[in-house]
Amino acid sequence: MQTAQSIKHLAKLIGTINGIIMSIWDYKLELVKLNSGEKPNYRFSVEVGNDIVEDISLLSSSQREIIDMAMRLLIVKYANVGVVVLDEFGRTFDIIHGSKTVDMVTKLSEAYQVFAITHADVHAYHNRATIVSLSKDYMEDYVNSDIVEVE
Repeated sequence: MQTAQSIKHLAKLIGTINGIIMSIWDYKLELVKLNSGEKPNYRFSVEVGNDIVEDISLLSSSQREIIDMAMRLLIVKYANVGVVVLDEFGRTFDIIHGSKTVDMVTKLSEAYQVFAITHADVHAYHNRATIVSLSKDYMEDYVNSDIVEVE
């Protein structure tokens, strides 16, 4: 009984994670839900396109990063903490996935306080942000943002 309930709950969580991934990724990338007879483990099979990858560690760094990010956002949602900290988010993404990720983070900022830390040059995506920089020279392009200088 406990295992069946656990699998049912895990299936719901996996569905939420897959929804987050689908909002960013441009091809099928989904965690595979467990069958009722399977015992849960933490290796997670992943459907990539039409193929099943049996172990999440065998995916590309970008694929692992989007799954990791989706799992973190799931925790934020269910823990109801009101704060999201994203450190080096989207660092392995190409420009298309990076742009979609920034759009998602922008939407998140409507419901949560978001701290997004990155070394990537994503200034073209920002339309409203408070930016903290250690370098004045770097900040010239951020004309639509509040700038906080740290000395």
